[in-house]
Amino acid sequence: FFFLLMGMGKAAGQTQASDSAVLRYGDQANQASVSLLKGTDGKVFLPLLATARFYGVEIQKDDLGGKITLRKGTVRVRLVLSQPFFLLMDSQDAYPVDPLEMAGGEIGLPPESAEDILSALLDTDVRWDWDQRNLVAGEVNTRDLRQEILKAKAIPTSAVPSASPVTSGSAT
Repeated sequence: FFFLLMGMGKAAGQTQASDSAVLRYGDQANQASVSLLKGTDGKVFLPLLATARFYGVEIQKDDLGGKITLRKGTVRVRLVLSQPFFLLMDSQDAYPVDPLEMAGGEIGLPPESAEDILSALLDTDVRWDWDQRNLVAGEVNTRDLRQEILKAKAIPTSAVPSASPVTSGSAT
């Protein structure tokens, strides 16, 4: 009976691949795995603290008011728990997002909101892939890569030598 309970406890405590997400910054080599948080309604969240640390974002929390300030370099973003917007501090512009929520004793960041908030902080494209459970920042997408290659292959007209006309003639 003891071994049966031990086996059941182990199975219940195991983390499945679907319970985690991969955070990436640029290339494949710079990545980390984080455990996803589940809200009471079953909604999935990224852990704000671990996500911010991975991307080099500083966090300041006001536990009494539920205000959170995120900072990367000179860019600052203000969030408030359960509020459906974030404020870009320098411009005072507000942007709609799914709100931060407490989940599993941690502050949960909805993946779709992570895209918008981190894009503002990192000044780069950030996207969440539900199928792969990846949050990727700064990865070059196919369209941008194609444009860069075409631009690099373009030869300025001043570098093209002028061609002499080809004359056909008979040897005399």
